[in-house]
Amino acid sequence: MTPTPSPLSPIVNSHADTLNTSGGASGTWYIHTQTLAADTVRVNEYEPCTSSVVQAPVVASNHLKTSYIVTVNTVLEYGSSYSDDSEWRPQTLSYTALSGGASGGLGELGRLDTSVAGYYRRPAQTNTKGIIIDTTGVCTREGVAILDKRSGAYNGSVDTSTTLNGVIHNLVANTPRICAQFSVPLVDI
Repeated sequence: MTPTPSPLSPIVNSHADTLNTSGGASGTWYIHTQTLAADTVRVNEYEPCTSSVVQAPVVASNHLKTSYIVTVNTVLEYGSSYSDDSEWRPQTLSYTALSGGASGGLGELGRLDTSVAGYYRRPAQTNTKGIIIDTTGVCTREGVAILDKRSGAYNGSVDTSTTLNGVIHNLVANTPRICAQFSVPLVDI
């Protein structure tokens, strides 16, 4: 039986309380935070015509079934003072292989977490009449993506950190299709 990833819950880890808020510019600020989390499980696909009572099924291919949740929160903060005109902090992701695979690889079961939420702050944008034109809101999307498709059975000896980075990059690069406000350049892979 194939293990099923556990349900994901939204991550709330903006670290906004650690930012410098003394002196400097004051006014209305646009603030963007984002997180991404995923559970992965390796799934085998079998040749439909090769199994019988005396022969085990042949694995035709395998892939990572990736259950993800992405959250982007954009707000306007009125009347705050900051010591600089803008600030950003890259989103840091960490992956933990929970079973199988070589050291640093994806394994057969794993978890991707945001260890530091992506964050940027800048003065709110206004039109020529002084009206704020930045849009705000929360985008939270859950779904399933199929990643790291490979022919044949899973081979842990070729599942390395190079594979890991490529698969995570593939997920991150496609995240704006899921939640348009997600900022790929803010992610430190």
